[in-house]
Amino acid sequence: MTLDNLAVGPPVELTFVSVGDPVELGPGVPGPPGPPGPAGGYAVGTASATLSGHRVVTASPDGTWRYASNDNLADLMAPLWITTGAIGAGEQGEAVIVGPIIEPSWSWTPGPVYLGVDGLLTQIPPLAPAAIFLAQVGFATSATVLFVDRNPSIKLS
Repeated sequence: MTLDNLAVGPPVELTFVSVGDPVELGPGVPGPPGPPGPAGGYAVGTASATLSGHRVVTASPDGTWRYASNDNLADLMAPLWITTGAIGAGEQGEAVIVGPIIEPSWSWTPGPVYLGVDGLLTQIPPLAPAAIFLAQVGFATSATVLFVDRNPSIKLS
């Protein structure tokens, strides 16, 4: 590379201020903080078919959500989220990307939670040949709380 090939932008004019001069940063004075948002990260998407709550979903090629499954090779490296409630076909819903989900009907033992078949959650590590891969989607912190945090998948067969 030679200096002949360098692109140089327009000249920059600098203004120096002495200590004590007021300096305004940004577009203006910030307003008051907004209300706190939910803990963790959420996604909003459209269901390709009716989806149950608290099941693992991923995006289809058209961008709609469908159940993820550990027996589907296409889901091996796919993003995995957990629905917060049921979603009707063609309707929008929420899924947790990372963070806690509380569900009073659950009875987890604290420990890892995995993707099963057709979006089901399980604490029994899936095995080959029934499962193509193992994907931990979160960690039960109590009987009714799952902290969603997808780990990399492990191909089993």
